[in-house]
Formats: sequence, structure tokens, C-alpha cells
Amino acid sequence: MSPVLVYPNPTLREVSKELPSSWWYIKSYLKKMKDALETMRAMRGAGISGIQIGEAYRFFWMLDEQGNVELAANPSFVPSDKSLLRYVREGCLSFPSVWGTVKRYNNILATYERSDSSLSKPKLVDVELTGLKAHVFQHECEHLDGKLFIDNLFPSEREKLLRQLRAS
Repeated sequence: MSPVLVYPNPTLREVSKELPSSWWYIKSYLKKMKDALETMRAMRGAGISGIQIGEAYRFFWMLDEQGNVELAANPSFVPSDKSLLRYVREGCLSFPSVWGTVKRYNNILATYERSDSSLSKPKLVDVELTGLKAHVFQHECEHLDGKLFIDNLFPSEREKLLRQLRAS
């Protein structure tokens, strides 16, 4: 298990690098991914990206509504219907005990290399995600691009939160 990087750690703002095409054969990548999964489970998170444990590679773990865990490597997404924006309450392992309201697409079209906790050879998928899985996917993709969920808060909520974080 690795410690989770906590805001304002500057590493959280780094853009993650693509994984090589044969990453599932490289033990060092598999170790990092297993470590991230162990950390997410210990922290009881719905998702965790590599960058949150200091690994700047494009991968993350996520849970679905049934509690199934899935690895997404080299992920990307586009909204499937812009009219389906929702306001959702969201937290982040890099912001312990902090919650905020953000806009998320409820339906997205996602492309990624999918694997499970066994880290077997991944399958490239193009799939529509909805609900919690779509929200977690967007949140974790933002981490890989150096963005944080506080960037999506309403300005007044973000300023209030940042004042609280500075004071603590």
C-alpha cells in the first residue's frame, strides 16, 4: 500500500504519461497497479488514479454500483449526450473529508484498456458508461490530466473550501 498524495502536493497537477502497448508484461507497471488497488481498497475509495500514489501513468481503478473493481489503462471519453449533465456530490482521496458539488455527464462514451484485479491481458473497449461508473471515470480521467475535482466546484464553494484548507 502507498500513501495517497494529498492536496496541495504539486504532483497531483502533473499530466500522466501513456502506458506502453505491452504494459501488462512489465512487472514494474503491474506492481504499481496492484499497489494502487490495495490503497484504494484500504481507503474505501470508489476510484484511484496512479498519480494519486505518485505514479504518473495513465491508469486508474474504479468501482461500479455493484462493487466490482476494474482497471482502466490509457483511458479517454466523450459525453454521449450533453443534455445529461448532472450535479453530483463528490469527494476525493486526495482531499480527505472534503465533499463538493460538481457537474458531471451522466452518460459518456469511454475508450480504454480494461482489466480486472488479476491484471490479466487487457481488452480494448469502447463502451457507454452511466451513473456512478461514468462519474468515477470522469473524475479519475481528470486526475490523469492534472485536474482536481475542486477545479469543477462552483467558484464560491471552491473559494470557501480553499480558505478552509489553508486554515487547517
